Amino acid sequence: MTSEIRTSFSRLPWSGGRTTELYIYPPEAKYAKRDFLFRISSATVEIENATFTSLPDIHRTLMILEGEIRIHHEGQYDKEMKKFDIDSFQGSWKSTSKGRCIDFNLMCSAEANGTVEAILMDKGASITLQTDSDYRWNFYYVHKGMMTFHLEEHSGELHAGSLLLLESAQKIDLKLHSLEQVELVSCHVMHHIP
Repeated sequence: MTSEIRTSFSRLPWSGGRTTELYIYPPEAKYAKRDFLFRISSATVEIENATFTSLPDIHRTLMILEGEIRIHHEGQYDKEMKKFDIDSFQGSWKSTSKGRCIDFNLMCSAEANGTVEAILMDKGASITLQTDSDYRWNFYYVHKGMMTFHLEEHSGELHAGSLLLLESAQKIDLKLHSLEQVELVSCHVMHHIP
């Protein structure tokens, strides 16, 4: 098992705001080249009417962290999205949104898939999360609050804006304790051959 805490990220503009790349795999992959197995990011939608970047052959999972939008997938469906709502869709779809938000994005190529979930913890709460051995990469992104974590011989603090990565083919028990009210995004990714 390997574990890593990241607190420094690259930020880039996109047509509707700014995107923060939290993690890309493999590490030498470039978003602009679309040569990644998967990528996770958090983006701001700062204009009322935004057009999503076309990403053929990429499956997207989007979670709202702040704000509200109405997402429109041309020829598919419309969906009202509020805080912690999730939408999964193909990057090749013509997608637009109305409204402003901060979101969390998981982008997977055909050889990967994953899950995204919000975990809310009151101040002073403790929980134990067990990873699924099917998922090699396990990410925990602190949107708000501060917490401690403990697993095997590793422990530390996580603050708002930090990302904990656990990479393992085995099940892991991750113990979390909130020092403040916490809003956490749990994201898990597996590699498979389609």
